Amino acid sequence: VVDSVNLNHVADAITRQRNAAMDEFELFYDSSSSTWHVTGAGLKRFVQMTNW
Repeated sequence: VVDSVNLNHVADAITRQRNAAMDEFELFYDSSSSTWHVTGAGLKRFVQMTNW
């Protein structure tokens, strides 16, 4: 008998990522490498679609 597992949280997370706006991002500065890192679901999706 297989126990049923509620995976609604996974579907909710995917929906949030797909609906993320381009202006919802965060900037991080890494002083050890002197580089900036930009994270955000909308921005990541844009980069994937445009091959940037």
